[in-house]
Amino acid sequence: MTRTLILPTLLLSFACSEDKEDPRELDSVDPVEEMSDFGGCGDFYVFASNEGDTIALEISGSELIRRTFDAGETMSFEFELEEENELEIVFLVGENITHESCTDAVISELEPSIEKSYLPVNGTLSITIEPTGEENEWGELPADATIQLQSSDFCVENHHEDCFNIQDLLFTTQVGWLPE
Repeated sequence: MTRTLILPTLLLSFACSEDKEDPRELDSVDPVEEMSDFGGCGDFYVFASNEGDTIALEISGSELIRRTFDAGETMSFEFELEEENELEIVFLVGENITHESCTDAVISELEPSIEKSYLPVNGTLSITIEPTGEENEWGELPADATIQLQSSDFCVENHHEDCFNIQDLLFTTQVGWLPE
């Protein structure tokens, strides 16, 4: 009889310890609340990731900063994500996702490993580029990028039952340095 009481207690204890939320399980956490690291570089790449670098939103394109510098003023760009556009937008789940982003100091033990890739199927993306300096002789275009992603559903490609929503994500980061 003692065994019968101990075994269920041990199983219950093990089951409860497994209830800790894993940021890679997007149906158990709000991805926006997890985002704490933001970065960017070149013309044009930005990311938002969690502290453990296990989930990340990556947005890349080309010539957004160049167009802003050519105009000589802050510019805003709006994208409806259900329509084809000039950007690559992906939400990644894995390990060390942004480790090799915007750096020339790569640590081989921290190689990125991607478990899942989610693509936007709808929503709105606003990007505002504000020049913060002058173009330099290396081709750097120093600027701040403010990113706002709203009402966006992300799904695994060809698997629309594996989706999650980002209601509102807003962040600002430096871009234009470390030319591509």
